[in-house]
Amino acid sequence: MLAASQRSTLGARREASGRLAPAFSTRRSPVSFRPCAQANPAATPRQAVSTVAKRGASIRTEAVSRPGVYFFGFGGDDDYEETYTVLKVQVGLFGDVRKWQKDLERLSELFDTDDEESLHYILQETVTKLLRNMEYCAYGQTAGKVFDNLDECEQKFNEVSLEERTKFKEETLSNVDGRIRKRAMDSSTSGPDVGLDMWLCCTLVVATEGKLKLPKITGQQDMRKALTVLGSVSPDTLLAFELLWTPQAEGDSYSKDELLADFPNLALL
Repeated sequence: MLAASQRSTLGARREASGRLAPAFSTRRSPVSFRPCAQANPAATPRQAVSTVAKRGASIRTEAVSRPGVYFFGFGGDDDYEETYTVLKVQVGLFGDVRKWQKDLERLSELFDTDDEESLHYILQETVTKLLRNMEYCAYGQTAGKVFDNLDECEQKFNEVSLEERTKFKEETLSNVDGRIRKRAMDSSTSGPDVGLDMWLCCTLVVATEGKLKLPKITGQQDMRKALTVLGSVSPDTLLAFELLWTPQAEGDSYSKDELLADFPNLALL
């Protein structure tokens, strides 16, 4: 398994600093996103981590380090209550799986994921591509939860990320701050694709400021609405984003039975 990460040393409103304890045991380092205590968002650094896996790929950032209070013009009132939302949209796709893989891989390698605008662009491009190809979206699932505490939001984001990543078997591509690493797929883990029964699962996990709600998926209109909600997240409110797709390696795809076995909560659109 190929994994790479960085840890944020940004301060929090409660004057905490330094590195957090590992959130994923020894397999991965934690993702930390904490508002900076300073009032100037442009002066605060960002850290990012991106990983991509066979039977899975991901782009990830350690999210925004900016003071929501000052950013939204409420001055220095530490008692101001903010809300945060963690959202997940998952889509089962069929058709030209290799083209999907190439397009997602192109996005993952094109941008430096420690840049806020670039990361938001990846989110927008992914949502747009899915909306333009709804005829190939056959299964879907949504989930979301609202928090009034940033630490709880972070914890939930990490939990959702880990839950999805545990379905992956081998890392084949990594993009950390623009540094690309690749390794060949173990051919013993997957046989050749046969016929037209070729599927891919794409998952978007977003943490954002504010309160957002996703519809329960019962058809394509619900999926369109859910993707539109993700697309409405602005760069200024985006806290964290992880894009995962599986399979990632060329020549690898799910059959429909394999897709539904790995993602049993997907609903037919």
